[in-house]
Amino acid sequence: HFLYTENIHALYSNLEKKTERWTLQAGLRYELTNYKANQLGNSLQKDSAFSRDYNSLFPSASVNFEADSMHQFMLSAGRRIDRPAFQKLNPFLFIINKYTYQQGNSLIRPQYTWNMEFSHVFKNMITTTVGYSITKDYFSQLFLSNSDGTVIYTEGNFSRMRNASVQLIANASPLSWWSFNAQGTFNHKRIEGVLWEKYIASIGQANFSINNHFKFKNNWTTELWGFY
Repeated sequence: HFLYTENIHALYSNLEKKTERWTLQAGLRYELTNYKANQLGNSLQKDSAFSRDYNSLFPSASVNFEADSMHQFMLSAGRRIDRPAFQKLNPFLFIINKYTYQQGNSLIRPQYTWNMEFSHVFKNMITTTVGYSITKDYFSQLFLSNSDGTVIYTEGNFSRMRNASVQLIANASPLSWWSFNAQGTFNHKRIEGVLWEKYIASIGQANFSINNHFKFKNNWTTELWGFY
């Protein structure tokens, strides 16, 4: 029986200024989080109680510029938080099979991300976005080996994760009865941390999708969708 209580207190403010072509927005949020947790014990296993308090500021800003009827530019930056779910904090040991266990990590910390994006919109049809983010205390899966050959699957924090991304989105209607939405995204991630020794890993990931929408007589419609 895992007892968990979490409280989040927030205070935030937002400012916005609009002109004929410019839209400026800035915000600041303060958050205070505290939680108390207790994995109840029994005659064979002692209980495990723990708690944590943390707070931080989260600024954000964005600039939108409409150059003309064909081109629009947007720049945004901000900081955000991702908190561990209470199930990931639960230190109870679950048996998956005789060689593999799963256990929560009561020491896992929230991860904080700074992100920046620059976008260009052409004729409200094609959107190109370039982004970059740095995540501190990045959530990562961990597989810990014991001397008896068993493995414990858990989650912990790595030092940081950097992600550079490019995204292209296109919306068009070539014919009166056919419209589509296509999207392509590429991410390059680099993870750094210490796992028994210094650990660095990087990977490139890409995905593509398209959704076609067809209209026929008598209100018949059909969709054709694909993803890679």
